[in-house]
Amino acid sequence: MTLPVLNAARNVFFLVSGDSKADVLSNILFTGRMAADQYPAAMILPGESLVWYVDRPGDILEYTSDKG
Repeated sequence: MTLPVLNAARNVFFLVSGDSKADVLSNILFTGRMAADQYPAAMILPGESLVWYVDRPGDILEYTSDKG
């Protein structure tokens, strides 16, 4: 699917699995559009909701706490 198609959707869901994704996901979630140059997923802005299913969300929160 292309970016315009995804952005035209009402709802978009991402499934993120694995510890190796923690850095990328943290950058996307906490810097938003600033991460778009590096990660195309940061450019997804659907009409109603953008949902991230993460296998271990505590890892992301712990990661950001350590960085901050």
